[in-house]
Amino acid sequence: MRHAELRIGYLTDFAPFTFRGTRGAQGTLVALLRGRSRVRFVAAGLEALPDMLHKGDIDAILPKAMTPERSAAFDFSQPLAMTGAALFAPGPIAPAIAAAGAARIATPGTGPLAALLRALAPGCRVVSVADYAAAFAAVAEGQADLAALNADAGALMAGGRFTPGPRFAELPLCLAARPGDGPRVFGRLGLT
Repeated sequence: MRHAELRIGYLTDFAPFTFRGTRGAQGTLVALLRGRSRVRFVAAGLEALPDMLHKGDIDAILPKAMTPERSAAFDFSQPLAMTGAALFAPGPIAPAIAAAGAARIATPGTGPLAALLRALAPGCRVVSVADYAAAFAAVAEGQADLAALNADAGALMAGGRFTPGPRFAELPLCLAARPGDGPRVFGRLGLT
């Protein structure tokens, strides 16, 4: 079923890119798409968005990091922003990074960093968590040594409680649609 408006599911806690504010959907990427077409922003959490997309409850996800592993599951728009990944530690970051090769590293299981960590640091143990708050909680509670998160969103969420390290990967943030739906969705937004 085709809707007159595009329904874009957005992450509610991924500032500065997308977040739920006092006036609904906000953030740099929301501002970029608002007004391009008839768009309705649908708030959801990290784990819910892919199911919502594949069930047809939404037409696209904002944002989704484009990785080779995800290319079969999603059509991606042109990059809307470039961002990166960083490790976060509760104390000085240099010793934590030095030990990262054998560390327990918490990261959202639905995000792109688990596979990347396994490739870059095969000796690390990836602790899969639901979201960014759970990654920080896993470190604070001793279930993980470090958190691997988007550098920009993680730094804002850390609120000074965790120290970010240097970026270890650069990732394009895109709009993601169901395979085959990309041309229709991205075309309506002028993102072809």
